[in-house]
Amino acid sequence: MLIAACGPNASAAAKPRPSATPGPTTTALGAIAYLQPASASFLDDRHGWVVGHACDAQGNCRPGVAETSDGGATWTELAAPPQRPMPAGQDPWPSTAAIRFTSLTDGWLFSPFLAHTVDGGGTWTMVSVPAGNLVTDVVTFDASVWAVMNCSAETPCAATLWRVSPAGDPLQPVGGLPADPGTQALVAGSRLLLYGPSAEQPGYLAVTSDGRSWAHVQSPCARASQQLGSSPSGNLIDVCWEAVGGGWGPKAAWSSTDGGSHWKLKSRSAGFASGSGPVGRIPQTGYPNDIAMPTPLDGWMSLGRENLYETHDGGINWAPSAVPGQFGGNAGGAEQVIFVDVRHGWARSSGGLFRTTDGHTWSRVNILGPVPGYDAP
Repeated sequence: MLIAACGPNASAAAKPRPSATPGPTTTALGAIAYLQPASASFLDDRHGWVVGHACDAQGNCRPGVAETSDGGATWTELAAPPQRPMPAGQDPWPSTAAIRFTSLTDGWLFSPFLAHTVDGGGTWTMVSVPAGNLVTDVVTFDASVWAVMNCSAETPCAATLWRVSPAGDPLQPVGGLPADPGTQALVAGSRLLLYGPSAEQPGYLAVTSDGRSWAHVQSPCARASQQLGSSPSGNLIDVCWEAVGGGWGPKAAWSSTDGGSHWKLKSRSAGFASGSGPVGRIPQTGYPNDIAMPTPLDGWMSLGRENLYETHDGGINWAPSAVPGQFGGNAGGAEQVIFVDVRHGWARSSGGLFRTTDGHTWSRVNILGPVPGYDAP
C-alpha cells in the first residue's frame, strides 16, 4: 500500500547533511571508487543493500546501489538506479533517497519517486504514482506493499493511502482512512500504524489490523515531536521530544503492549515538560529519527546532532552505544539504525555506515572504498 500526505517529511527535513556532500556531475566518470550511503536495508545478518552517491576518485558522482552478502564486509555495485531531476533548491538525488528490500529479490527505492526491483537490484522499474505526490515511506503489511506519499509544501494535500499487491498490480487507493492519518508508517506485529513525527501534526495514531478499518489511538506525544519503534511482536516505544535548538532535545519514552491503546512512561529527561522531574535515564541532547527494536526489551535509538543510544530494559535506561569518534562526523550525528537481532546491526551517520556484531561496539564499513570526506579512524 501507498500513503500520501501533506507537508514536507519532518524527520527527513531535520536530517543533517553528510560530511562529504557530492553533487550531480556531467563529467564522464572514471572507475567508481566509493559509495556514500543515503539509506541502507538489511534482511538478515548477511544480506543488505545501500543507495547513495557512487563516485570516482576525482569526486565525480552519480546515483548508485550496492549489495553485500557478508553483512557489509564486502560490497558489489549493481546497475545504476533510475533517477529524476529534483526541484530547484533541493539536494541532488539520491541525497534523500531511501531503499527497502522485502526479500532477496523484491526491493523498493523511494523519496521522492518510487521504483521497484524483482531481481535483487539488477534492474529497476519506475512505478507510476499520482501527479504531485512524493513517496516518503514503504512498508509491507498483510501480504501487500504500503508506502507513504507527501505533497510538496507549495501544493499541500490531504493524506491518502494506496496499495500494491506482491504481483505488482497497479496502485489502488484505499478508503476509510481517518482524517490526516500522518506521514509515516510502522508495522507493529499484526498492526499497521500511521503517525505524524512533527509536533504540528495530530496527536493521535491511526491503527489497523486488516487495512480496511481504522481506529484512532491517542499518542503520548501530543504537542511534541515523536519517533516510534516496534519489536517484531508489536511492543511499541514512542519517544517524545522537543527541539530546543543547538542539539538540545529533552525527551520522554513511553511503551505500549496493545498497539497504542494504553501507554506507560518509561523514562523522561529533565526539562521535557514544565514542572516534571527526570524518570529513568534518557539523554537531553539529540533529535530522534529512528528506533530499532529486535526484542521488546532491546532497542537502539538514532539521534541527529548526537550518536546512538541503546536500552536493554524496554526504555527505562538509555546509554550511549560504543560508536567510534568519527561516527558523528561534523556533529551531524546518527541518521538511521537497523537491527536484525540483538547482536547484528548497522547504523548510518554523517560519518558513514557502521556495523556491529555484538550489539554494542561498532566499526565503519567502506562501501566499495573509503569516502575521502569522512573523518579518519
